[in-house]
Amino acid sequence: MPQARRRRTMVFIGLDGHHNTGPGSAVGGVWLNEPANKAKLFAKTALSINCEHPSTIQTYVRPRYLAGDVVHWSNMYTAQQWYAGGPSRPELTTISVKAFKEFGVPLLTEPNPRPPAGDLGRLYRFTPGVATSEFFHYFHTDRETPDTVPWTGLQATTRAYAKIIDEVNKQPLRTFQRPEEPVPTR
Repeated sequence: MPQARRRRTMVFIGLDGHHNTGPGSAVGGVWLNEPANKAKLFAKTALSINCEHPSTIQTYVRPRYLAGDVVHWSNMYTAQQWYAGGPSRPELTTISVKAFKEFGVPLLTEPNPRPPAGDLGRLYRFTPGVATSEFFHYFHTDRETPDTVPWTGLQATTRAYAKIIDEVNKQPLRTFQRPEEPVPTR
């Protein structure tokens, strides 16, 4: 579809991580939050998705009736913690929960009460965002493998995210945009 006929443009951003520490760490996330960059990059943002840890195998350590201090694997992916717009964007929450149900993404029954995890935690106050994640015993680049990220869970989450994008794209931008929210206090 020619750009002139598109309602919105999709931009994919890969960041340098958020678990690294010390001088010069997580520079991508810091750069995104600088006022000039934030205004330029997110002024017309309808949706941000943090696709970190989209599925993980359900594991158990020391289950009640099994011996040994080993990680036991199941044949199913685990329910995920989630965030979808927060209290200020109930429309995004409704769209997201419906999509997750439609494609069989198992969720914890309530959204995460804290700010979203991962890189969306840097953006959610000024951009509408969605994230599901769980990692249990295996996560990040050295542990997220085809064995620990079941294709069925990855497929379910991917299809739900695609549906969320389609549904958000049907709405006017003002449906999801809000003034920047204050930094939460603990």
